Amino acid sequence: MAEIGRYGDISGRFVPDDGTAAVNVVVKDKKAIRINAAETTNETVDLYLTIDVITPNITVNTAIDDKAITVNSAVGAVAGHAVTITEGSRHFQTIIKSVVGNVLNLASGLDYAYTTAARVRVGLWNLNANGSVTNRLAYIEAPPNAILELHEFRISISDDTAMDSSKFGGITALTNGIVFRVTDGMKKNGPLIVNNIGFAEQGFVTQYDDKAPTGLYGIRAVRNLKTTSGTVLHIDGSDSGTVVLRIQDNLTGLSQMTCTVSGNVHPIE
Repeated sequence: MAEIGRYGDISGRFVPDDGTAAVNVVVKDKKAIRINAAETTNETVDLYLTIDVITPNITVNTAIDDKAITVNSAVGAVAGHAVTITEGSRHFQTIIKSVVGNVLNLASGLDYAYTTAARVRVGLWNLNANGSVTNRLAYIEAPPNAILELHEFRISISDDTAMDSSKFGGITALTNGIVFRVTDGMKKNGPLIVNNIGFAEQGFVTQYDDKAPTGLYGIRAVRNLKTTSGTVLHIDGSDSGTVVLRIQDNLTGLSQMTCTVSGNVHPIE
């Protein structure tokens, strides 16, 4: 990452010495990364962290609004899996409707013409996995030529058992816990949570859902980074930046657990 200047204003913009217009930058490791000022709010994202099942390659270039992609191998992919595609500064995520040979039929049309250079991840969005023997990693990555700016984390758990602060969802409190980690040129662990009260202790706003009158119990936990930490989280795709949720216990007793993030994608110039 090239350093582009020493001066900045209070908004975090780079102010050139020659008096030309300020540009947006992200400051990282005492260096400033220039991002495309015209596109800083061009793409908003709401993404599921997913556990990889397969990571195939696109073999036929796509067009906008295509609802299918052809990959080199679809073995292991099934209807209901999440598909996440990144290329350049673009990020796309949807659900598989069906698999026919090496063609993945998608629930929503592509919003970008992805090529054979794109990275494709097919995986689980329901994180009720068993990580007690081998930890399971749910993650999202920044596009390779962009900054993924994250504003909010959300955890949603549903179960057929009533929930309280001493449990994790509706199951017994975890032995090892779930832990967040940011990898962005360096590794930094975030909150470790073993029970429902742990979400509140780590800055999440929580809400329990009762059966109404049938169905499932639930808990929702939302952490707004600007509110809790006074800033947002920048993940640099040029450093293969990721946000990871490490599952270290057996969560198969839960009906469902998801982790989603919201923010913006900023192309790097």
